[in-house]
Amino acid sequence: MATSRTSETLLTSRSPQVMSFDVTGTLAEITGPSHTQRLVALSPLPAQDVRRILHDVTGLKTLPSRDALTPALVRRTCAALQIDVADFGFGSVPLVPYRLLPGARNAVTAAAHHGQVVAITNTSVFADDCLEALRDEFTPHLTDIHPSLRLGVAKPDPRIFHAVASRYGVDAQDLVHVGDRWDEDIAPVLALGGHAVWITTDDHVASACGHPGSDRLLIVRTLEDVAAAMTRRWWA
Repeated sequence: MATSRTSETLLTSRSPQVMSFDVTGTLAEITGPSHTQRLVALSPLPAQDVRRILHDVTGLKTLPSRDALTPALVRRTCAALQIDVADFGFGSVPLVPYRLLPGARNAVTAAAHHGQVVAITNTSVFADDCLEALRDEFTPHLTDIHPSLRLGVAKPDPRIFHAVASRYGVDAQDLVHVGDRWDEDIAPVLALGGHAVWITTDDHVASACGHPGSDRLLIVRTLEDVAAAMTRRWWA
């Protein structure tokens, strides 16, 4: 497996102060259909339009809890999605099923020895309870989970990483982000001057080594590799 410079050391002139993890595909995986996916299947509209409507109608920056899904809000949402209110499942929105990926707890625990650990994820209102459950899974090592719905911007927009860094009083350069998606997790952080750990089993990653900021990139195969890198203090 190729790395940016070496499989043992991530070269950087600054030590990260906040370490962030992507959620879906990195720390956990969804094991069944989410409520958003159900609505996508029910609506005659294209999937991207359904997701946009769900963000627009519920309010991108507010992240209402399940209790805040009032009958009026449900009616507006169903009208926009062109589905029957009875199909929405109001009052019985199921918890998003998920499972932690192997090594997730070890990686978060190892990172917590060296700075604040947070998670950054693109999500919708219907994943609210799932996020609370995930936060409990990593207590006390995970400081918080920052969903796009609260931040008002989603990955790969680099502003989401700026927003999280600023909440902890640091610059984006002081952030190290662990993720499995080059386009959403890795490239935006490197472009900001931050540090990234890319979890991938793709053997065709040599092109990433020539990417600007590749001296701040570590490529690994598993979360256990992430935990080992944290233990080695690879930024030192």
